[in-house]
Amino acid sequence: MKKLLILLFLSWTLHAVYAQTEGLVPIEHVSYIYEEQISYPSGREDRCYLIFRKDSLGVHGCLNATTDEFYVAREGFLPGYEIRPLQNIIVKQDSLSFTVEAGVEFDNPVPLYCKEEATAQRMGIPLWTQKGAKPDVITHKYKGKIEANRLVIDDGEPFTIPRKRVFIRCN
Repeated sequence: MKKLLILLFLSWTLHAVYAQTEGLVPIEHVSYIYEEQISYPSGREDRCYLIFRKDSLGVHGCLNATTDEFYVAREGFLPGYEIRPLQNIIVKQDSLSFTVEAGVEFDNPVPLYCKEEATAQRMGIPLWTQKGAKPDVITHKYKGKIEANRLVIDDGEPFTIPRKRVFIRCN
């Protein structure tokens, strides 16, 4: 009985310490994952995700998408996949803008928990190789509106046909 009481006391003490520490220790990263709502049923592999995290230094993020972000049209091949950092992020009260540069292309989708291409390479995700395929766009500029649990993003430069893309928060 004495051992049981000691065990209960220790577990209660640890729980109390954890509860106090949780409020005092800053959360390292607050993450927001937005999934593009697309109107054609092409499967999850063609989905585009915007992943934002906030820390003491500001807002950071990455784009987890297919190579369609940087190619104007598919020319008879299946897309590759990219995980790219968001650059020049500007967040205002109800709007945001950022740029993304083309980079390493992978043959398989990059898991959402992977936040950078170096990690995807270390994980052994094979590179996407298409003979003669070069991105039409090197730097893609995005801008949009922040709404309740969703982002409405203009396809942005350099595409000339305007297109609104809706991303719904999924976490």
